[in-house]
Amino acid sequence: MGLVHFLDPVDYISGKISKKFRTIYNYRKLSDRRYTQVRGVRTTPVTADEILTRNRFTAISKAIKTRRHDLTKIAADQAAFFAQRNEPNGKRTMQAWYWMVEGDAYDQAHS
Repeated sequence: MGLVHFLDPVDYISGKISKKFRTIYNYRKLSDRRYTQVRGVRTTPVTADEILTRNRFTAISKAIKTRRHDLTKIAADQAAFFAQRNEPNGKRTMQAWYWMVEGDAYDQAHS
């Protein structure tokens, strides 16, 4: 049996398209599935691991923000970033490098 695909003016929609409605339109590339979903209130309690992960993310993002605006570290940070950028496991963007450096510093301080 043949499978008919109609071409509409819009191939697919993904994400929230209206502020009035809670309906989310999703598209999955791997399975080529299109479906709708209504986001609701969380039904499970927050676990201790989630709280630790949230606290880690908050602390690292604040550290990155302060480090990025610290004029005494900008030149050294740029030099260190450019030195590691072209290595096999080097970070390709300055933002990713900041996350790596501050994440390692947070992990050492809270291990």
